[in-house]
Amino acid sequence: IHSHSSSSPTLKNEEIIERDIGRTFPAHFWFSETGKTGQQQLYNVLLAFCRYNPAVGYCQGMAFLTGILLMYMTEEDAFWSLVRLSGCRPNSVQKINTQKVNDQKLIVDQKLNDQSINEQKLNINNKHKIEYNL
Repeated sequence: IHSHSSSSPTLKNEEIIERDIGRTFPAHFWFSETGKTGQQQLYNVLLAFCRYNPAVGYCQGMAFLTGILLMYMTEEDAFWSLVRLSGCRPNSVQKINTQKVNDQKLIVDQKLNDQSINEQKLNINNKHKIEYNL
């Protein structure tokens, strides 16, 4: 789909993403054609996530989750949803520390993460209701 560049997270991640894209929902019209919009968006979101969070990179099954997100939202919304679902805090590096203060921060972060996911669900549900007049 893309030529490899020196700014990629690793050549291995890029190769795995390219290989997995064709295996992700191959019968679904949005992802069935090599190099077309659906596969391109899937590649873009997965590669962006690898660059955003190189500590996690690309994991098996991530393409299916991202594919589902792309069926219901834009590339950018799918990317940020993937970031939140992965437990990443935007523009920060999470470090788990066993000290009491950091444990309390982790609890607060988890509550914020849960709230954000619930807001995303509400937005998706409202969009779905509007589109289908439910």
